[in-house]
Amino acid sequence: MRRILSLMLIVTCSMGIALAQETSTNNIEKTHTARRGYRGAVELAPFTLSTCGPTLNLSTTHGYQFSHNFFLGGGVAYYAYPFSYYGETDVPLYIAIQSNIGENLAQFTYGGRLGMILYSKHEYMNQETYLNEVHEGFGGLYFNFNIGLRLGFTPQYAMTIKPQFDIILGRFPCLNIGIGFGFEF
Repeated sequence: MRRILSLMLIVTCSMGIALAQETSTNNIEKTHTARRGYRGAVELAPFTLSTCGPTLNLSTTHGYQFSHNFFLGGGVAYYAYPFSYYGETDVPLYIAIQSNIGENLAQFTYGGRLGMILYSKHEYMNQETYLNEVHEGFGGLYFNFNIGLRLGFTPQYAMTIKPQFDIILGRFPCLNIGIGFGFEF
């Protein structure tokens, strides 16, 4: 956890330096709004509360920023349940919609994801034999809703802090609630 926080601090300082350099060279352009064009994001939710057990969530999203207020893209996420004996996981593939409100450094952001489960592995107790068994497979639905804070350091780079609500509907439905820390590029 210390390494993650240290990395986030280094990235924040680097973005501050980039912001200072860009502001001094170009005062006409809005420095905090998302620029039109390709946009990618990586997000980590280090500890998520879940009905399936504590979860570690890592996701990446790539797409097109049509305006500061509208992004459309797609991505893949990886949900790991680290305290599971059998290494339970979920891997959804999704489309994402995101929007930003405001033009200051700190902006309100909200969005959602809709997709399908590419791979799922969960442990369950067989009701007939009362033994633990492992189910692996694919199929199911994935929903994500998020609202939060976007720190637009430059038109290219931003950090996000978003409370997230995930619903994974496979053979074993899971509701995940956590906070994601992201980096947009």
